[in-house]
Amino acid sequence: MAISICFSLLLIVLSQFPSSHAEPFIGVNYGQVADNLPPPSETAKLIQSTSIQKVRLYGADPAIIKALAGTGVGIVIGTANGDLPSLAADPNAASQWISSNVLPFYPASKIILITVGNEVLLSKDPNLVSQLLPAMQNVQKALEAVSLGGKIKVSTVHAMSVLGSSEPPSSGSFASGYQAGLKDILQFLSDTGSPFAINPYPFFAYQSDPRPETLAFCLFQPNAGRPDHNTGITYMNMFDAQYKRQLFTLDDAAAYIRAVDAVHSALKSMGFEKVEIVVAETGWASRGDPNEVGPSVDNAKAYNGNLIAHLRSMVGTPLMPGKPVDTYIFALYDENLKSGPSSERAFGLFKTDHSMAYDVGLAKSSGSSSSNSSSQTPSGKASTGWCVSKKDATDEQLQSSIDWACGQGIDCGPIQPGGACFEPNNVASHAAFAMNMYYQKSPKRPTDCDFSQTATITSQNPSYNSCVYPGGGGGAGSAGVMNKYVNSDKIESKKNGAVESKVYSSLSFLLIVVMSVSELKERHAVATETVNNLRDRLRQRRLQLLDTDVSKYSAAQGRSPVKFGATDLVCCRTLLGHTGKVYSLDWTPERNRIVSASQDGRLIVWNALTSQKTHAIKLPCAWVMTCAFSPNGQTVACGGLDSVCSIFSLSSTADKDGTVPVSRTLSGHRGYVSCCQYVPNEDAHLITSSGDQTCVLWDVTTGLKTSVFGGEFQSGHTGDVLSVSISGSNRNWFISGSCDTTACLWDTRAASRAVRTFHGHEGDVNTVKFFPDGYRFGTGSDDGTCRLYDLRTGHQLQVYHQANGDGENLPVTSIAFSASGRLLFAGYANNSTCYVWDTLLGEVVLDLGELQDSHKNRISCLGMSADGSALCTGSWDSNLKIWAFGGHRRVT
Repeated sequence: MAISICFSLLLIVLSQFPSSHAEPFIGVNYGQVADNLPPPSETAKLIQSTSIQKVRLYGADPAIIKALAGTGVGIVIGTANGDLPSLAADPNAASQWISSNVLPFYPASKIILITVGNEVLLSKDPNLVSQLLPAMQNVQKALEAVSLGGKIKVSTVHAMSVLGSSEPPSSGSFASGYQAGLKDILQFLSDTGSPFAINPYPFFAYQSDPRPETLAFCLFQPNAGRPDHNTGITYMNMFDAQYKRQLFTLDDAAAYIRAVDAVHSALKSMGFEKVEIVVAETGWASRGDPNEVGPSVDNAKAYNGNLIAHLRSMVGTPLMPGKPVDTYIFALYDENLKSGPSSERAFGLFKTDHSMAYDVGLAKSSGSSSSNSSSQTPSGKASTGWCVSKKDATDEQLQSSIDWACGQGIDCGPIQPGGACFEPNNVASHAAFAMNMYYQKSPKRPTDCDFSQTATITSQNPSYNSCVYPGGGGGAGSAGVMNKYVNSDKIESKKNGAVESKVYSSLSFLLIVVMSVSELKERHAVATETVNNLRDRLRQRRLQLLDTDVSKYSAAQGRSPVKFGATDLVCCRTLLGHTGKVYSLDWTPERNRIVSASQDGRLIVWNALTSQKTHAIKLPCAWVMTCAFSPNGQTVACGGLDSVCSIFSLSSTADKDGTVPVSRTLSGHRGYVSCCQYVPNEDAHLITSSGDQTCVLWDVTTGLKTSVFGGEFQSGHTGDVLSVSISGSNRNWFISGSCDTTACLWDTRAASRAVRTFHGHEGDVNTVKFFPDGYRFGTGSDDGTCRLYDLRTGHQLQVYHQANGDGENLPVTSIAFSASGRLLFAGYANNSTCYVWDTLLGEVVLDLGELQDSHKNRISCLGMSADGSALCTGSWDSNLKIWAFGGHRRVT
């Protein structure tokens, strides 16, 4: 109980100290209208060296998406406006777009959002506008069909001209001409949990109103602010507020400059207050033509740097306090091929040689200094006091001062979450620290502690506890005194020190816990290294003991290879009926029926003796990957990209369209269902494997999970689980194969952790199958090998590998053993190749692809009948074939 409480307290405390680099709200736009951009791989390294956590692409460049794989950087991809007609009219076009631009990369590449079109409403093309929502809906359905609905959001990006009324921000509303169309789009965003994306540019606002006060308002610099008389809020920057400016034309597109709170009010006015806002683009040009107002390195650095500081402050906006808005800064690089004024080609934060165009604090070391850094007195003339905020300054004025000061290159890390000066978490305290840091860095003139008349110089040291304000040189105050900024957070202070002692005790407790966390991390690292070393030593020791393999031993014993005559294995039947690729098949125990699953969206049950179809079941999801017969042959199961396993009773009556009702749906996986198999002699239990890295034992009668294998803890696989095989001799055992290159042995009576993990493969383990005796099993992998393992020793007994004529390793798609185990059948991802291996000698004795009546395409699945008299193969040529041993030959 005490341990549980300690860990609970530990988790609570840790939640208050997020990583200094964990800034998921900072993103960047990666434009590509240029001919001098560095390779995507170099750009990925550049992004990883910064605190940028998200990247927005204007298309779906596969090279960039692939380069960002494994980085953890969120990726926004987009469809072009020209794609809308096809996406809106044809759901298959949306499915194809997802298949081409998402499925090859996800989840290694962290795609988080798809933007369908860009500023479509601004086009004023009624046909294009009418196609926007249907296109979004079809893309959403395509994601749901492959179990990515909710994992990847769908939205579209809007120009700020969708706002009609925007002054003051609390009265924001959408233009009447857009409201009808926006209502349905907003309903879609609300239903799917997707964001409303906007493009605010204070840069263009200043160009249309080039007054000094407008520039300060745009750049987050100290200014008088602009009041919203409805709420009493004074806005200190244009990003949080909005203000309707005179018409400004850019690329022939009218754009009014608004910002976040006005959009929030507009959403609220239509009943969609909870729809999240994302700033898809905002930025400032660093240079421009002589006649352009505003572009300069100083202004670009001030806007982008102060914007980042504003986001990091976690203050949010006045109408959405405490939450930074996800913001994508425009842009990563300059784009030298863009048309228009020179400023259009000068928004880049970085140069193409990876150096900074100007420093806005995106390097991972920025804003993350240790709290001790606050104790350093800046070099230069000794200070005679400290700069702190005035009591009568408003929070809006002080927040503007924080944003500006932190944007000038000072260390504001101590007032960020986890910093020594973060508590008390109020604007007055944070402003005092930021103002003083700026003042101590400056020449310390009285004007350096003005901040639009919101600050003053004091001789009393405002330091407290471990929060040290640089400067001073002695005086009335002393470090460790709870100053007025702490008191302003309504912490009681009694003369007897009772409350203060509680504060110090709490801080001491936190420091102890934080030190404990650091110590735990060190111990965990040491323990992990020790375990890995022991594992390596164990592996080396096993290799030393394993001084031979099955083929060498068999050859030494004088075993002869299996010989096949011309008629020893022949294709006796071809099962015609599917119109799509066959992905899976299974035999009934009595060996006279076969069920097959195809991406034509149907399960077909065949009479293996007559080749006739007895059932053709239309599936709710065409993307099927697996099927299985129950032991009694009365039901069939299937699963696929819909993430569920569906059970069908063959005694159910089909309707006129051939649809058989689903008798049971096993729902609970969070990824596609890759394989399903009934527990031998148990019609009520079934095991599935999934792309969510788990296997599940189901009670078919109730539809509930009995046990989950792997998943939340590192007890099993760390990649998609692709295949399972249940032992025929011990139905409590099953083997799973995974994309993590391993196979695991599980015991259904102890689901918490794998009994044993088997290594050796260098690619995805696509298929696993128990050896007939139940104590060994075979695997097939993308690395082009099949392998034989022993459960009892954990040893790899044999590797079966043969490259093709070009020296390439052909991925193995499926395997099956003969009844005796002497033969291993292996299908490969190359035309109709299906090698027959002699398991004792490790030699290929036959290739079914070279026989008469062989398949015309990849053999994707194999199945041996229970008595070993026939082999069934399924192929991408949409056919199944039954191969029989001539004269009922049996291999021993």
